[in-house]
Amino acid sequence: MSSYRLHSQSSILARRRSTNRQKWRSESSILGVPVVLSSINPKSMGEFIPEITRLFPDQEAFAREIPSFDAFEDKRTWNAVKKLGRKKLVVSGLWTSMCFAYTALHALNEGYEVYGLIDAAGDSTVDAHKYAVKRMLQAGVLPITLESLVSEWMHD
Repeated sequence: MSSYRLHSQSSILARRRSTNRQKWRSESSILGVPVVLSSINPKSMGEFIPEITRLFPDQEAFAREIPSFDAFEDKRTWNAVKKLGRKKLVVSGLWTSMCFAYTALHALNEGYEVYGLIDAAGDSTVDAHKYAVKRMLQAGVLPITLESLVSEWMHD
């Protein structure tokens, strides 16, 4: 019974996080916030999420040339971020403990103020997500949720 509950809760959380990822990109599109999209090996892992790429028809989703979980190890992705000229970044990813954490930690090391969109990410287990979030917070990533992020954008 408890494994069913865990699976059920994980499925609910996964759906909510997927919805939040789509809402985040939708709000950024509406408010004119620049976005950089990247993916790992779309030939074998699948194309970037179509519901998101449709929101940014003029934005290329970079297929990383280096199969790394850190999006910023890819030159095109990193150059696109640097070209924006921003000092604050909002980062999220499909898997909290890999793409999200590695990219956020890299941005911190490069001197960016990094906001981690916690409720738009997930992981293979509850613990993997939880400890990846703790790791990022200890390193200096500022946690934020979709609601508070959009609220801040509306005030800027």
